Amino acid sequence: MKKLPLVFSGCLLGLAGAGNLMLDTLPILSHLLSLTGLILWIYFLILHLFSWKETKQELTKPPLLSGMGTFPMAGMILSTYVFRIFPHLPIVAQGLWWFSFLLDWALIVIFTIKFAYPCKRVNSTPSWTVLYVGIAVAALTYPLVGIIEIAYVTLIFGFLLTFYLYPLIYSDLKKHPLPLALLAQEGIYCAPFSLLLASLVRVGGESLPNWVLIVMILASQSFFFFVLTRLPNILKQGFQPSFSALPFPTISTAIALKCLREF
Repeated sequence: MKKLPLVFSGCLLGLAGAGNLMLDTLPILSHLLSLTGLILWIYFLILHLFSWKETKQELTKPPLLSGMGTFPMAGMILSTYVFRIFPHLPIVAQGLWWFSFLLDWALIVIFTIKFAYPCKRVNSTPSWTVLYVGIAVAALTYPLVGIIEIAYVTLIFGFLLTFYLYPLIYSDLKKHPLPLALLAQEGIYCAPFSLLLASLVRVGGESLPNWVLIVMILASQSFFFFVLTRLPNILKQGFQPSFSALPFPTISTAIALKCLREF
C-alpha cells in the first residue's frame, strides 16, 4: 500500500470510534481497533507530510478539504486510547489531543476563508458538517485535558452550525445534487445529532432535562433511519472512495445510545 488517500481519514475515525465504543464490552477487540487506528493515523500523517506537494494540490478540492475534519477528530478520540496505555505519561496523550484540536480549528478557518466565505462560497455538501460540527468531539474527550470551558464552546459551536448547515445543505443539494462519486456522503447526515447527543450527555450529565434528551434522541435516530433508507441507492452505485464517510456516522449513533445507557 503505497499511499493512503485523503478520504481514508474517514476510516481512521471509524476505527477510533469503534475502539472507543467497544471498550467496556469487548476490551480486546477495542484494543485491537484502537491500536490499528493509531498506527494508521501516524502512518497517514507521516505519509502525507512527506508527499505534501501532492497532498496540498488535492486539498484544493472543497469536498476533500471539508472531509479532512475526520483526521483531527480521530486524533482526539485516539488520544484517550494513548492515555489508557500510557497513564503515567499523560503529556503524550494530551499533546496528541491539543495537536488534533488546534488542527481541527485550523482546517475550519482555512476552509471558511477559501470556500465558505460569503463572496467565495461554493455549493455545500454533507461533508461540511464533518468539519464544522465534528469539533464537538472535543466536548466528548475534554476530560483528558480537564478544561470544561472547551467542551462548552465546542458544543455550542457545534449546535449553532448544525442548525445553520442543514437547511443550507438541503437548499444547495436541491439545486446541485451530489455526484455519484460523493453519494456516500449522505451517510454523514446521522452523525451531527448523534455526536452532539453523546457530547451533551458527557458534559451535562444528570443535570440535563429529559425533554432535551428526548428531542436529541428523536433527531439522531430519525436521521439514522433516513440514512438506512438511502444505503441501497448508495451501495448499488458500486464502490467509491467516499464510502469512507459511512463508518463513523453509524458508530457515532451507537456511541450516543451507549452514553444514554450509562446516563
